[in-house]
Amino acid sequence: MVPGDGVHVIWPELLGANRGRHFLYMGAPLSADDALVSGVIAEIVERKAIVPRALEIARELAEQDDVVRRYTRILLTRRMRALVEAELSHGLSLEGIAHRTWPPAQ
Repeated sequence: MVPGDGVHVIWPELLGANRGRHFLYMGAPLSADDALVSGVIAEIVERKAIVPRALEIARELAEQDDVVRRYTRILLTRRMRALVEAELSHGLSLEGIAHRTWPPAQ
């Protein structure tokens, strides 16, 4: 499957251009440790600690000023939104064409 649903934009941004392309070409799994080391995730928590940690993060965010929190999110997501907006339609087109032509006629 052609990875045209937006992952072709996201993974190279998160992993770096070369590693992101390799990841998408090869479809190799990404372990939690590798995701942490590469910066894809910020932390690893035990399964039983997920909800308490999520609530802790939510409380910390809720303590921030609403306007500051909102505008910080807008600022920090702007680049990724622009990249997805610029590349998504092309990726979806190629994914659809590949899906329509696979498997090749024999």
